[in-house]
Amino acid sequence: MQKNTIFFSFVLGLLFSLKSFSQVQVTKIYWANDSSIQSSNPDGSNVQTVLDYRAVDVAIDNDANKMYYNGNGSDIFRANLDGTNVETVISGATANGFALDLANEKVYWTEFSNNRLRRADLDGTNMEDIVINTQNPSGLGLDLTNGKVYWGMYNSGTIRRANLDGTNQEDVITSGLLQPWTVKVDEVNSKIYYTDRSTLRRANLDGSSSESLSTSGVPQGLSLDVTGGKVYWAGSGIRSINIDGTGDEELITSGESGGVWGLAFETGVVDATAPVFSAVSPSSDSTVSSADVGYTLSEALASGTVTFTRTGGTADASSPHVVNLEGTELEEGTRAVAALTNTPTLVNGAIYTISFDGQDVAENMATTVNSMAVTFDDSTLSLEARVANQISIYPNPVSKQLFISASSVDIVGWSLIDMQGKTLKHGGLDQHGIDMSSINSGMYVLRLQTNKDTFYKRIVKQ
Repeated sequence: MQKNTIFFSFVLGLLFSLKSFSQVQVTKIYWANDSSIQSSNPDGSNVQTVLDYRAVDVAIDNDANKMYYNGNGSDIFRANLDGTNVETVISGATANGFALDLANEKVYWTEFSNNRLRRADLDGTNMEDIVINTQNPSGLGLDLTNGKVYWGMYNSGTIRRANLDGTNQEDVITSGLLQPWTVKVDEVNSKIYYTDRSTLRRANLDGSSSESLSTSGVPQGLSLDVTGGKVYWAGSGIRSINIDGTGDEELITSGESGGVWGLAFETGVVDATAPVFSAVSPSSDSTVSSADVGYTLSEALASGTVTFTRTGGTADASSPHVVNLEGTELEEGTRAVAALTNTPTLVNGAIYTISFDGQDVAENMATTVNSMAVTFDDSTLSLEARVANQISIYPNPVSKQLFISASSVDIVGWSLIDMQGKTLKHGGLDQHGIDMSSINSGMYVLRLQTNKDTFYKRIVKQ
């Protein structure tokens, strides 16, 4: 499978992934400093030393879970992201800044003292000069969309570009620069970002419309998180800023990070889809005789709640009742109307809003679904007790036929009612029973009408 295009450079690692931007996010920052390669979370927390090596630049191959790095004028190496399994990729590269074209298995690098740009296959073969006699080239970045390589000329205050094979060289920015250190390409928005001694700047690909983004710190290394809308840069510490120029902040101080040169990103495909509650029961504007609920979940939850909040009717001093979902109540799919594991005690005559909430393992929050104006009326339970010794309902739970036996009560009719108060069936007493085969699983109320009174019985359909 072709690898995602990821390009990083001298003091940077820039990710440009072919995967959906809605799913790929930065999960870790890696940087090279005066004594080691370190990593942290994107917010600067959990700083760890990955490898004890004085690296100048670092890049990440997220498909292979590998990092590439080099020392000042030394070989280019590769290792696992935890620093193990170190191997030499290109011997004698004398690289300062470098960038990876993983789709074509190429590495590009600058040689500051030799005034040239070079490239080779990742295994070190086919090494060639692509640009010579370019004064003190520092960091470089690749624009694979347009087939260009950009680089800064440190001591001449110039940013140049050429075709990937070195042809068609041209100046991009020639004025207003002091010592450009690195340049990176945002292919999505057709911009270049670059550092110039004490300023982080950006411009169009042709160098026009140059603007300053920040003068905080001493920017050297530079990295773009296009998906997250962030620019990261390094110097005495590590800072970030939103691409729109807001939110300039220090993530890691110089004491934590050392003298930083190169930056790179580890990325991961994450679940960005929130879970959804649908087909909730009871419905709004209904009357119920129990706290039973039902719903359909689009995916499994890590945690969830059903909250009963009294909004009218009889007072309920214990409101709101927050019920934590457990076990199968968190599973994907349809949950038939039934009692919750942690069933709340509701107040007769109170009116409730029932709220369904939850989040998945990726901490995506579901949009709250509310059933409004649900009245709790437990009169069916007290009436049920009155009829217990006079009427027999069997089998209960029932799967196919439900039978009614009344030895001392004259039943003139019956109605089967769901938990939203809707009548599903009705009829007279029949020795053949009530056909329940077409009724969905769940809880129901059987209303029995006599010449003198009305009785109720709760029925469970399997």
